[in-house]
Amino acid sequence: MTAVEHVLPVKCRLGEGPLWSARDQQLYWVDAFAGIVHSYHPASGAHQSTVFDDWVTCIAIRKSGGFVLAMRRKLAYWDGSSAGVETLAEPFPADKPEMRFNDGAVDPAGRFWIGGVTANEYAAPLLRFDADHSVHEMDSGFSVSNGIAWSPDRKTMLFTDSPPRKIYAYQYDLASGAISGRRVFADVPTSLGVPDGLTIDSAGYVWSAHWDGWRLTRYAPDGSIDRVVPLPVARVTSCIFGGPNLTDLYITSAAPAENDSMPQPYAGNLFRLQVDVPGQPEPEFAG
Repeated sequence: MTAVEHVLPVKCRLGEGPLWSARDQQLYWVDAFAGIVHSYHPASGAHQSTVFDDWVTCIAIRKSGGFVLAMRRKLAYWDGSSAGVETLAEPFPADKPEMRFNDGAVDPAGRFWIGGVTANEYAAPLLRFDADHSVHEMDSGFSVSNGIAWSPDRKTMLFTDSPPRKIYAYQYDLASGAISGRRVFADVPTSLGVPDGLTIDSAGYVWSAHWDGWRLTRYAPDGSIDRVVPLPVARVTSCIFGGPNLTDLYITSAAPAENDSMPQPYAGNLFRLQVDVPGQPEPEFAG
């Protein structure tokens, strides 16, 4: 494993949701509150951005072409080139205007899982968006939903609820998309920051970004800490494996708090870490 490399000075307010496309060997991620989808092609160094008129909290690659965007309160189709979108689903109740989407990921069967955020503490749902565009509430009672990923054997799904500093593990059924038996995989102490986005490598080790923790933490499959990777920014938000061999771990970050006096010239930028154990290919949304 090499040292963390600074890749792009994008200065995101809230860089989130990195996603690697094996199809075009390109990285995508969002500046959520700015409504920007960024793309980066490592081989050429090309960087592009598309601005939307709504927040974009996470994205999924669509198997049939284009993308699904989780926006503030809707899921929408994006063709990948224009700034226009087509609404696919608006699952949140009209009488809960404070409820919105946050992080998400596609499962090995092509379903898009997205967690919510709400102003009412511990009332946000975890939703599953299927290929037929039906929406299913799979669990609830969360505060700020974050990192979702699946184990290599496809039997476990991890899910992060950030304010209580917990990463949960569920038993996951690939055929039905059902989850059960929620347990605490990792309970993150205050001194390590707040768990945010995560990904799982091909050996089943979990890489978790720690908001206000200046670090990535790699957890063993049993939830114990395997290693800590320091970063030059406080708000490390998420990570994903990319590159031809999935051995480039791309890391997103956010701007510092307004009252943070610690100099952070690289805050909000994109980073990369070369690792020995590759990641898993990212599934595409089947709908």
